[in-house]
Amino acid sequence: MAAPPPPQDNVRVVIRLRPLSEKERERGGVEAVEIRDNRVLIEGKSWFAFDACYGGGDDATDAAAAQEAVWRDLAPSLVPSVAEGFNVSLFAYGQTGSGKSHTMFGRGGAPGVVPRFCDALFAGLAASATVTCSVVEIYNEQLRDLLQPPGTRNPAPLKIRDAPATGPYVAGATVSVAKNASELARLVRLGARHRTVAATAMNEASSRAHTVVTVRVARETEDRVKLRKTAIVHLVDLAGSERQKRALSTGARLVEATHINRSLSTLSLVVSALAARDGRHVPYRDAALTHLLRESLGGNARTTMVANIAPGLEDVPETLSTLKYAERTKKVRNRAVVNETELSQRDAVVKNLEAEVRELKRQLAAAKRAALAEASPNVTTRADAP
Repeated sequence: MAAPPPPQDNVRVVIRLRPLSEKERERGGVEAVEIRDNRVLIEGKSWFAFDACYGGGDDATDAAAAQEAVWRDLAPSLVPSVAEGFNVSLFAYGQTGSGKSHTMFGRGGAPGVVPRFCDALFAGLAASATVTCSVVEIYNEQLRDLLQPPGTRNPAPLKIRDAPATGPYVAGATVSVAKNASELARLVRLGARHRTVAATAMNEASSRAHTVVTVRVARETEDRVKLRKTAIVHLVDLAGSERQKRALSTGARLVEATHINRSLSTLSLVVSALAARDGRHVPYRDAALTHLLRESLGGNARTTMVANIAPGLEDVPETLSTLKYAERTKKVRNRAVVNETELSQRDAVVKNLEAEVRELKRQLAAAKRAALAEASPNVTTRADAP
């Protein structure tokens, strides 16, 4: 009898409202958005309900406490799922200047979701687990390796490939092993430092590319049978949509905005097709972003989207657009399964033989060096060189 299909998990959607900035207050900005429980009220008229809503006064008075509150709500859907062997994705979405990078990375004494995830991940894993990390950005539809300094990167563009078992990945991107939380956090900080950021009229530190932090976890468990469990985590800081008239983008900034808006439009089309559930074509391959994150939307992953919104009256059109997009995303259903493979007795024998071969090669190399040293006592071998 065929195995039953995996349960369907709707994408979890939460809203984060940032406070008015100092510049907005100086300009006499008026707040038009309000959070009440898990609902968003726009100009006292339009209501939107979501899985959770954060923001408003707390963010304005205590940024560190606000970041902690967001993490406390998101943590149960992230780290425990990874430990169980589920793929996990977290997106930060919203217009430029709405607080996405602050939510994901934070600053100073108010760390965001990504550094907190680094700490929590290792606290919930066995010491034998293997953790690797890569950080890439999608800039003008080109993939860049952020773990390599700009001057040392391979000039050839990175490509997205499809692995039959695990889905799309970036071929050629640096994949570094992290042995503890500090090493993982260091890799994330290194990648974040190399992100493409520039000033616009709407945001002094606007992300000009989508940033994707990918963490892969593998561990072996043994009860009655020996199992290998794996999990892929995508933590995504999306570049913000922007209107040229407000951002005053020109030259390179305008080209960047065009690519950003186009990829976000493709993301919206993918979400609309998945939400409709009517069998229509899903245009994953129309943009690098949706191709790379195919499993995160409609595939094998537990996905959460944090929709970031601004409070000002002048931002209401973009805020309404973000909330309507977030409502459609709530309807997307994924099919998350535990990624586990039974390790047979034959697999165990093969692993042991491979370890023995490595040890024999090491011993043979040592014996050759010793023989060479005995035959030529005045010759310094490479192993003996200082």
